[in-house]
Amino acid sequence: MSEDPFVYVYVRVANEVEAEIRSGRLPHGARLPNERDMGA
Repeated sequence: MSEDPFVYVYVRVANEVEAEIRSGRLPHGARLPNERDMGA
């Protein structure tokens, strides 16, 4: 995940999830990782 200090963590997480969906790594209906794993 990007370490840009000027971007909120929730925005970085949303961008990462979007990228995974668009790439096909996160298929429709798949469960997201837990909150702690996503924010790490």
